[in-house]
Order: sequence, then C-alpha cells, then structure tokens
Amino acid sequence: MRTTAVAHSLWLLLFWVLIQPHPASAQSHAGDPSYIHADLASPQDTLNTFLSSTEKAAALMLEAYSQRQAEGGLFPSDSVEEKVTTAELLLDTAARTLDLSNVPPAAIAHEKMELVLRLKEVLEEISLPPQAEIPDEAALEQAHAADRPITRWRIPGTELVMVQVAEGGRSGDFVFSADTVSRIPDLYNALVAAPERFDRRNIYEFFSLSPGRLLPPFWYDYILAGPDWLNFSLADQAAWPWLALIVWMIVSATVLLWIVRKQWGVRRADGAKLNLIERALLPVALIALSAFFLFEVIDQINLTGRVFLIANAAGQVLLAFGLSWLIVLICQSLAELIISSPSILPDSLDAHLLRAGFRVLGLGLALILLGHTATTLGIPLLGLIAGLGVGGLAIALAAQPTIENFIGGVILFADRPVRMGDFCRCGDVMGTVEEIGLRSTRIRALDRTVVSIPNAEFAKAQIVNFARRDQQLFEAKIGIRFEASRAALEHLLVELRELIESNLTAVPGTTRVRFSSIGSSALEIDLRAYLQISDFDVFLAEKEKILLSVMSIVENAGCGFAFPSQTLYLTRDKPPALEVPDRHTREEEPLGEMPRAQAEESKIRAVTRTSPRN
Repeated sequence: MRTTAVAHSLWLLLFWVLIQPHPASAQSHAGDPSYIHADLASPQDTLNTFLSSTEKAAALMLEAYSQRQAEGGLFPSDSVEEKVTTAELLLDTAARTLDLSNVPPAAIAHEKMELVLRLKEVLEEISLPPQAEIPDEAALEQAHAADRPITRWRIPGTELVMVQVAEGGRSGDFVFSADTVSRIPDLYNALVAAPERFDRRNIYEFFSLSPGRLLPPFWYDYILAGPDWLNFSLADQAAWPWLALIVWMIVSATVLLWIVRKQWGVRRADGAKLNLIERALLPVALIALSAFFLFEVIDQINLTGRVFLIANAAGQVLLAFGLSWLIVLICQSLAELIISSPSILPDSLDAHLLRAGFRVLGLGLALILLGHTATTLGIPLLGLIAGLGVGGLAIALAAQPTIENFIGGVILFADRPVRMGDFCRCGDVMGTVEEIGLRSTRIRALDRTVVSIPNAEFAKAQIVNFARRDQQLFEAKIGIRFEASRAALEHLLVELRELIESNLTAVPGTTRVRFSSIGSSALEIDLRAYLQISDFDVFLAEKEKILLSVMSIVENAGCGFAFPSQTLYLTRDKPPALEVPDRHTREEEPLGEMPRAQAEESKIRAVTRTSPRN
C-alpha cells in the first residue's frame, strides 16, 4: 500500500492544528483598556464589575457584527477584530466574578462565556436592590468591627449567592458561589420558558445560535438567507449546527474506515507486517481529526450547552486515545529498533523483556495521559484510581499463574541459566532451547517434539546446560586379550599415553592412561582426558579421531581387543565302586521285614550275581 501521500497530508493537518492558538488563551492583556478591571472587594463591587463588563461586551459584539456586515469581505477588518478582542477581555473580566471550580478544565474556556452571558440575561430580568442596600467595603469593615463579618450575601428574592473566597491567591474576593454557577443554566431556561417575561432576543441567543466564537463569519449570511428550518432551535442549538455535526462525523468515520480497509487489505494480500508510518497512520488520523474538531469545528459551528459538553468530552477522549495509541506504537518501534541489533536474537528472552519493558513504558505514559484527560473533564482521578485498584486486585488474584510465569521470566532474564539455542536438560526433558517467552520456555526435544515449560516451573527446576561446558570429558575403557605379554602391554601403555598427551585439545594435567584391572575376559586399560572443546559435534569428531588412533596403536603393538568369552573343559568321570556285604553276615540277619536300606542293598547284590564275569 502506498499511503505516503495520505500520511503526509494527515501529518500536515495535525501540525496545522497544533500551531493554531488554543481558544483558552485569549489575546494578550498588554493592551487592555484601563476600564477593564475586576474589583471584587465587596458584593457591590463584584455585582457592578459583572454588570459593567457584560454590558460593554454585548454592545461591542453587536457593533462588531453590524460593522462586519456593512464591510463585507471574507475576513473582518482590524477595527472589527479589535472590538471582538476587547469584548472577549470584558467577558473574561466578568467570568472572574464566578466560582468556576466545578466546571471541567477542558470546557472552561467556552463554558465561562455561556455562563456569563446567561447570568447577564438573568440579572437583567430580576429586580436588583438599590446600591445602598448592597454591602460595600465600608459595610464590610463595620461588620468586621462589630465581630459580625459578612462572608456571604444573597440577592434578595433570588437564589443568586455571593461568597467570600477564604484562601488562595484570590482570598478576600467576593464571587458568585459554585452552587449558584451550577444553577445559572436552569435559571436562564426558566426565564426563556416564560415568554410573558422574556419575549426579546437576547445576547446569549445571538451567541448560541450564530457560528463563530464571538463574531459570526461571512458564510453565516448564507445560512440566514436559507430555509427557515436551518435556524430552528433544537436543544439550545439551531438546526444547521446539528447538520454540520452529522456531516463531520460521517466524513471522519469515512476517513478512518478507509485507512482500516487499506491496512487490512495489505495484510491479507502480502502477509507482511506494516512499518511504523503505516501503523501510525490510523492513530495520527484520529489525532488530527479530533484536534481539528476540538479547535476548529466546535468554534466554527459554536456548539453550546450540554451539546458542547458532550461533544467536547468526546473529542478530548478521542484525542487522548489517539495520542496514547501513538505513544504505545512509538515505544514498540523503539524496542524493535534495539532488538534489530546483531547482539540480540529476535526470539530471545532479552528481546521479549525489551518488548515487554517498552510496552509497559508506553502503557504507563498512555495511562498518565488518559488520567490527565480524565482530570480535565472533571472526572475525580482519586476515585478512578481507587476503583482501578480494587479491580486490579481482583485481576491479579485471577491472573496469579500468569504473574508467576512473568516473574519467572524476569528471574530467567536476571539469572540467565540458558539462552536461545542452548542444549540443556530440565527434569526429564532434554533438548535445544528454541524460545524463552514471558510466559513459557519452549524446548525442542530429541524426538523433535516441542515441550513448553511454564517459566515459574522452569525457574525452580534443576537445569543442566550442556552448551555452557568449557571442556568435554573424553573417557574410554579398552580390553586387551590375555595372550598379550607384559612387554607388549607396557609398550602399548607408553604409546597410548603419548597419543593422549600429544593431543592439541587435551587440557594439561587432566590426561590419564592406566592399566586398571584384570577382568574376567580382558586386560582392561582406562583412557581419560578433558578436551578444550565446547561444541559437542566437534568433540564427537575429535573423540572418533582418538579412538581410531587407539585401534591402530593396539594393532601395531601386536595385541588384540578382547571380547567376552568362556573356556569349557570336557572329560569322562568313572562311577564310584559299590561295596558288597559278606554272605555270612547277610544269612545271620533275622527274618522279617527288611529296612529300606537293606532292600536296596539286596537289589544291588542281585544285579551283581547276574552280571557276566570279566
């Protein structure tokens, strides 16, 4: 897939969005007019500051809009821009009279404008008390001297309450309380719902139903000239912002789905992995679209109220998700870049731990970013962490074997009893280590089967690593035939010792050739030496060479190899002579039943009498 052009376009879009001034930062206050001053020392000062700032700001907004329409053109003139900037500064001054601690930081730049304009309309519709009845600085000093300090004041007949800030950099200032600020939308909606009391188009309606931040752009004239249904109010929004929002969502979804389809097509066609630029294309597109939506689309179509809060929160979440995704991909790419060095095998434990380490780093950074986003959206981070802690404990208990295997992998990484390609024995399994993963170690056994051993068990088992041998033991026992004379045997021993000691791989001081025993079928000689060879195949070749030399030496010495044998000696044995009793003795024995021994003896005599004479 050739997505380079699309990737470059998205990167340029992201760069353009990032260099745009954030709505939260107003123009520099270095050129503020002298009348822009927030005096909040008393309830009277706070109320007068709010009313004065909002009245001047509303007048400047309408004046700038009228001048913009009269001048025409695609872009406003410098005079119009200056009026809009001054109006924004005045609204910022009025916003200082509000306790905005309950407003999410991510929405405070836009939300404070709405709250100020809504509160302005509410204050214009209620009956404010005379200035003399509103506590000023002198009244505060008198109350303090009487030991009855005034720290709270409510506008008579309303729910609008001012409180004195007790601590911080604004200590001593009077501001509308956070509870009052949270009630402003409901108070305004209650006024709008009563047409007999609120039958005029107000500055907030002008602000909420027109595009742009404070000044509608030139294309707003085409919307006003269009069908009436485009300006129909729905959920504090005109119909056309809803239409624009739907179109933007369709365009964004189409771009993302197109990228996903292209990436999926490449994977199915080629079967190859995507590079960093191709993998980062989707999160970069998500970041660019989300940032453009937050910093341009929302301001241009001017979403307000709950619609703005929901859209802003969704945009912030998608932006944070895209940035987190990109961070994880970058960390993974850094790990693969390090693993690509010749000193690290791709499937070794070092490679797996590098991948895991950078993955944990990426996830950690992503969680920090998501936590910051949650804080800016007003989600209490401590409660979220506590919930994650309880959930993490449950997951840890359920995944205890997996955690044990992971710890076992870390132990294997630290101890390094085996490496990739080592021939070892673990319990009853003997073979070559093919892969050391985070969960298990795979060994190719001698019968070519693959045995997976969990790392927790592998780390506890007794491991014999044959590949780590620095020397190989050569040991042999040969048997010589008994026909060999002593002189021939001594000569044979001298030749064998010279053969072993002269071997270039034999470790000095470890060679031994001895006539060890006279066996049942051979004269036994022991050969023993440590060879400076680590590779087992090389050792077998050297052992073969030595044994062939031994055969030649035995043959040249006039000896032969014995084999197990037995000697049988055959001969004929003579039968033992039988003793015949005297006849007189036999006749003198009493008559009667003869014992068994005598009966046998009678049979022998009978045979003797009948045998032929020699």
